[in-house]
Amino acid sequence: MLGMCLGASLTRGADPDAGKGPPTSDADRIVQELCGKSLAPGDSLEARAFAGHDSDTAYLSLQELRKFGPTSARPLGADFQTARWSEVLDGIVIFRQERVLEFVRH
Repeated sequence: MLGMCLGASLTRGADPDAGKGPPTSDADRIVQELCGKSLAPGDSLEARAFAGHDSDTAYLSLQELRKFGPTSARPLGADFQTARWSEVLDGIVIFRQERVLEFVRH
């Protein structure tokens, strides 16, 4: 099973610095209030996957997940859970920030 994680926060717009701190716009605040999402804790799988990297995405293979051992993450829902993710997932794609869907009319 391949998981997906949303690492930093919910943000709206294309600001490259969005999600790297507390919500700065009304849209960010509203989204966080409605969805109950927040920044990933510093010891979470998401935060550790991005430590020292500027990329907006990260992929952790089964072998890399094993190195983390039991750690908190939220690849299966909105709440952080602690698990040995290598026993649950074969790999995981993590996105630095989640964005609100924007519907485009054709």
